[in-house]
Amino acid sequence: ESAYHPLQGRVSTIIVAEIVRKMREKHLKQKNVAQMLGVSESRISDLMHGKRPLNLQIVKRLRNELGISADFILNHC
Repeated sequence: ESAYHPLQGRVSTIIVAEIVRKMREKHLKQKNVAQMLGVSESRISDLMHGKRPLNLQIVKRLRNELGISADFILNHC
């Protein structure tokens, strides 16, 4: 499962809005989310600005760490 499986296209604004909502709800900063997801702060910034696609590994971590449903993410890609 360590293979990189990018999802098509940029991260939608709906997904970004949900990440931001969860961050506010849990009082997290991008730095905290980067640590939780096991990625760099620049990677989180790129994801949040639609510059990089999500991959299955990050989708799983968003589900496990922030409680964002994988179905939600896949339905809004």
